[in-house]
Order: sequence, then structure tokens, then C-alpha cells
Amino acid sequence: MFNILKPIVFLHIPKTGGLTFNHILEKISNQNNINYLQVGKKFYLRKFSFDYFKPQGAKNFLSGHFVFSDECKNVDLYTLVRDVHKHFFSNIYFKYFHTYLQKKRNLDNIKNINENVFFQLTLSENDIPIIIKLLENNFITSNIVTKTIAGIPYEKYFYVENDYKITQSDYETAINNLKYFKLIGDVDSFNLFINKFISYYGFNLPSYVHENVANYNRNFIDLMIKKLYQQIIDYNYYDSLLMKEIEKKYLF
Repeated sequence: MFNILKPIVFLHIPKTGGLTFNHILEKISNQNNINYLQVGKKFYLRKFSFDYFKPQGAKNFLSGHFVFSDECKNVDLYTLVRDVHKHFFSNIYFKYFHTYLQKKRNLDNIKNINENVFFQLTLSENDIPIIIKLLENNFITSNIVTKTIAGIPYEKYFYVENDYKITQSDYETAINNLKYFKLIGDVDSFNLFINKFISYYGFNLPSYVHENVANYNRNFIDLMIKKLYQQIIDYNYYDSLLMKEIEKKYLF
């Protein structure tokens, strides 16, 4: 018999395995008479609020693309993270090929970026100078994990006209907010995260498959990480620091 004393809230950081976790929550909810509610704006991660969810109560899974808020302080709070470099390339290619070219979203930002840095990504080393220019002009969202945990709203689709640069104070807020998370998982140890999650409540683990697994050539991504390793760290300085703190407390 499971026991949920507080709402279970999942702050879904894009491209961290959250779709798979949402499907698991939905399956668990169907088996155990739990309300599973998923909402959120398509283009923007705003602060979490119960106002977006109805009904409200202890027996709820609440999920969406949100950042931390004061309302997260009295729930069972979860999120998933990812290696800074893998997260970067998952975003930069998915949000270009899938979100922009296939789904025709984020058109205004891409149009405005192209007026300054014309770019067409090709999944080749020719992308390297383009990516460097995008970083130099702050057209890429930086420090996504730190912004989520610090409670700083940001655009979902990664390519932006002008990235908001977080401060040391923002980072310290994120460090302080870590204490409110019951568990933070890593997509690279996803099964361990799921096993830990279900053990808290006594849920039966439903069978599941990983969703949205990118089919990019792994060797190519490894090469790009090697070529742009320091530039990505410099651009996501606070995420690289915060990931070390998360690893100490949460990761397996």
C-alpha cells in the first residue's frame, strides 16, 4: 500500500528524459487511482504554481515545464538533469532539426538570430564555427539547470535573441533550493532514479520504454564535445558547478 502525504511535483527540464518519466507517472497513476496532471506553456518555463492544476490535493502527480517557486517548498519535489555537454548538444540539434525545421516553432527567434549570424546546421564539423558564433552572441540559453532550480523563467526552445546571464547570487539561490528536492535524477542513470522513486512510495514499477532517444551518431557527438568542450563549460559555468553539487547529494 502506497502512501502519498504531499503532492508529487516534477519540474521538467527540457531534454533530460522527462517525457519517459511523465509516461511512467501516468502509468502509475492509472494503476493506483492517483491524479496525474501535466500542464505548462509550450514556449516558456514559468514559475511553478498550483494555480495551473485542478484538482489540488495530496494524491496528485503534478508535472510540467516549470522552474522552482516558493510553492515547491512543501511538496515532494523531483527533477532530472543531464551532463552539461550532452545536454547542450541534445538541445542544439533537437531544437534546430525537430522544433524549428520540422515543427516550425521558434520562428521569430531563429529569424532574428539569422539576421546577425546566418546558420544552417548540418550535423558535421562545419557546425563548429557556427556554434561558436551563436555562443559569442548569446543566442543560446545558458545554465538551464541553474535557472530551473533558482526559479528563473526562461524560453524553452534554446535559441534566443538575448540570453539572460545569471549572477553569483542566482547560483547561491539554486544551491539553497537544492534542499527542497526529494530526489534529482540523471538521464544516464535513469533506471536507478526510477527504482529510488518507486521505493519511496511502494509503487509497482510498470514496464516502460525510453522516449525521444535521439538517433544522432554517438561518435559524432563525442567528437563535437571534445572540440567545443571548454566553450560549453565557459558558457554554462554555473551549471557545471551546480552539477558537481547535485552529484554529491543525489546522483548515483
